[in-house]
Amino acid sequence: MNLKTRRLVLMMLIIISTKTSITLANTPIVTVQGQQKTLVVGSEQNFPPFATGMTDSTADGFTVDFWKAVATEAGLKYTIRVLPFRQVLQEFKEGEIDVLINLAISDERSQFADFSVPHVIVHGAIFVRENKTSIQSENDLSDQTIIVLDADLAHDYAIAKGWAEQLILVDTVAEGLKLLASGKHDAMLLSKLVGMQSLKLLGLTNIKPLNTPAGFSQKFAFAVPQGQADLLSQINEAMAITNSNGIYTTLYNKWFGVYSERKLTLRELSKYFIPLIALFLVIFGYFYHRRQVERKQAISVLQKSEERWQFALEGSGDGVWDWDVVNSTVWFSKQFKKIIGYAEHEIGTGLDERSSRVHPNDMPRVMVDLHAHLDGQTKTYISEHRMRCKDGSYKWILDRGMVIKRDAAGKALRLVGVHTDITDRKLAENKLKLSATVFSHAREGIMITDATSSIVDVNNTYTEITGYSREELIGQTPNMFKSDKQSPEFFEKMWQTVNTKGYWKGEIWNQRKNGEVFAELKTISAVHDEHGVTTHYVALGNDITLIKNHQQQLEHIAHYDLLTSLPNRTLLADRLSQAMLQCGRKVQSLAVVFLDLDHFKEINDTHGHDVGDELLIAISQRMKRVLREGDTLARFGGDEFVAVLVGLTKAEDYEPVLERFLLAASEPIIVGDDTLKISASIGVTLYPQDNADADQLVRHADQAMYVAKESGKNRYHLFDTAHDNAVKAQRESLTAIRRALDNRQFVLYYQPKVNMKTGTIIGVEALIRWQHPKRGLLNPIAFLPVIEDHEMMTEMGEWVIDTALTQISQWQGLALNLPLNISVNIAAIQLQESDFADKLATLLAAHPDVEPHHLELEVLETSAINNMQRVSEIMNACIKLGVSFSLDDFGTGFSSLTQLRRLPANLIKIDQSFVRDMLIDTDDFAIVEGVVALTKSFKLDVIAEGVESIEHGTALLKLGCELAQGYGIARPMPAADIPLWVNYWKPDNAWKA
Repeated sequence: MNLKTRRLVLMMLIIISTKTSITLANTPIVTVQGQQKTLVVGSEQNFPPFATGMTDSTADGFTVDFWKAVATEAGLKYTIRVLPFRQVLQEFKEGEIDVLINLAISDERSQFADFSVPHVIVHGAIFVRENKTSIQSENDLSDQTIIVLDADLAHDYAIAKGWAEQLILVDTVAEGLKLLASGKHDAMLLSKLVGMQSLKLLGLTNIKPLNTPAGFSQKFAFAVPQGQADLLSQINEAMAITNSNGIYTTLYNKWFGVYSERKLTLRELSKYFIPLIALFLVIFGYFYHRRQVERKQAISVLQKSEERWQFALEGSGDGVWDWDVVNSTVWFSKQFKKIIGYAEHEIGTGLDERSSRVHPNDMPRVMVDLHAHLDGQTKTYISEHRMRCKDGSYKWILDRGMVIKRDAAGKALRLVGVHTDITDRKLAENKLKLSATVFSHAREGIMITDATSSIVDVNNTYTEITGYSREELIGQTPNMFKSDKQSPEFFEKMWQTVNTKGYWKGEIWNQRKNGEVFAELKTISAVHDEHGVTTHYVALGNDITLIKNHQQQLEHIAHYDLLTSLPNRTLLADRLSQAMLQCGRKVQSLAVVFLDLDHFKEINDTHGHDVGDELLIAISQRMKRVLREGDTLARFGGDEFVAVLVGLTKAEDYEPVLERFLLAASEPIIVGDDTLKISASIGVTLYPQDNADADQLVRHADQAMYVAKESGKNRYHLFDTAHDNAVKAQRESLTAIRRALDNRQFVLYYQPKVNMKTGTIIGVEALIRWQHPKRGLLNPIAFLPVIEDHEMMTEMGEWVIDTALTQISQWQGLALNLPLNISVNIAAIQLQESDFADKLATLLAAHPDVEPHHLELEVLETSAINNMQRVSEIMNACIKLGVSFSLDDFGTGFSSLTQLRRLPANLIKIDQSFVRDMLIDTDDFAIVEGVVALTKSFKLDVIAEGVESIEHGTALLKLGCELAQGYGIARPMPAADIPLWVNYWKPDNAWKA
């Protein structure tokens, strides 16, 4: 080491051992011609409790007070401008305003603004009038008018939801709430906290937020124009100070009180804080004592998954952790626990098992690194921190991990990582701070360059890592190590970070002298002189090739089947989701193919699992050769495989591939001395013709496979989307009717029945209707066919009888001249129940004030009665209770005469299909005439339905039919309308003649 280098080492040791305090707040960084600039600060009008003023002089509220505290701490001069939100945002974009003190963070706004750490998180809400019961959640807003604050985050959210044409834009919250209260519009999207405070100040009592939250929340922060990094750092540092000294909490409690919004905790803040103070202390070098790893020779072939995992988990001697983010559980390997002194059973699977042992001073940095990776900002998670051992001591841990599974929105679902004990390395670092004489003996590679990046010195470890001698390296540049694994843009960004932040840390793939590529964990720091000019760069490198190889093995195990090396379910799901997105962009189709081997279990049972495994390997290799470029074949489990065939321009493009699959599976396979013959059953579904999600597509292909297997095996079957849609529609209809019964959405309408000759009202027929909350009043044809053979038909029939009896009781109480006789329709499925008479007796007993003879049961679908004798007995049992029967829709079935002879009914109803056309159709007229004559022969009463005109009634009277109902007399009406109709109805004079 020459004299100049020794002096540099000594200078660095002195700097490192000196405690230096730098307070940015006392060093204004926003200046104009040497003087501190007076910032223009923007605040919106009347946005309580964040901002409550309407003018510059009346500016007040939580954000205003908090800004004043932050500005005081940072030593910033400013003036405040209070404007409507849309205007203040526009002036900020145009450069007229330097700081917006209350702006919600979003990706769109990040295009023109940089944000501080958030100071409050608020949740969105849907505000409606008290009497607006038709809106219960976001799902009800599709056809409503919606008020939003112009340019607010709620405005952006509503547009993203597709509500742009329904929006009513306002400049202030008060304007919007007053509009909503006036009844002119339906709802308003707004921060719940702001809305509640504004309602209180405005004295509006007829507006409330829904209990169901809106789908957006807002993180409010200070915002500065892009490029103002120094100002933003100054604000962030001052915010941290106000949080630590209690000022933030005091202001929060003053303005928010009991409101349910959340302030940000220190742990949450740590997610956002980036280094706020430039690092002036650069470590000249540090040592890393690399472990000498002694391993037994790896087994030649890893045939079983247990052996592969053992190699991956224990090969490096590191601890492994596997974090299930969805279920908030972490699996820790035995070695992980051993490193910090615990037995295997002494650490559970909770998240706190790890976080509670991290040194409190290291936790903020750990959270920053972890969240940066969870948010997709870094390819891997890397953190060095101290962890408490069982005996209370601390060890230094190199914690490295990677997200191996994300959902469609990019949210992390699973992380896998390793813990390495680097306590020895850290001890070496501390020793290096005391003496630079050990530089040449450090176990971690160290390289020093001058300001032009020319190498001036390296240690022995660095020559060992790279394979070059010290003499070969002096005077060269680090470019000699570059591999082609990283782009020029990567290195450009790396040096930009070093020169702006003072350091860079990350992974680089370099190349040794012999051409071998290796992974290096590298830290590069800039060394400055007393004037801040860069004089040297110090690079510390650690060969992490072995760790990277183990990481790749873990990633392979997480995404590929260990037996066949085909993609597993996890990788299949990702590729299928990507292929579905490509279909939309390229207007193409894809096929999801589910393949199951026939008789595989018999081969396993007869020849053993080893032979079965060899068979699966051979089959998978054959089927891979069948695939086209871009297709995917995955092992789904056992002897099941799933293929994704992409780029189909027409539906039939998949057929040749399936034929090749069948051929590949059916050709004999020789395993040892055995010749095995097998076949496959294949199910296939097409997307987007089958417009389901990824999981449902696989299930549909699976269902089609079972059809192929049941049809004889060794074939394929296409999933029937039309049948599946019909089944889904039937299921959804049954669910809706079930909900309607439970929520009492059904009502009875009543159609009068009269004697046309005498003018007497002989009763009414009860007709069921569905008062649907969205579709309005529905006739029976819209729902009764759905439950024709379902048990709900019986339940609905019992409800109709009970409701009719209740109505008779109510009309009796009015003491008016009302028709108390009500007829109700009874379906064949209900009448044929063995206990129908008992249930009817129970319903009659529940209404003791109603005489049973007021109830008439109209038997529907008599042609569906399969045991005429049994039904006759049931009807006679009911007649003994006092009720009467009529046969509805007479003449439409095939056993009408049998019904007249064997069923004990006293009234026959002529179907309206014959009555309606009897005046123009001679055949229908003859049928009506015959039915009337037939009833007289059997001495039964007869009534015609479908009487739509005076002429219909006149013709019926001439045939001898006096009883009738139909639109020509009265339409079905609510029970409340019956008394008025009875008072005013009179038969036509033509009928009296």
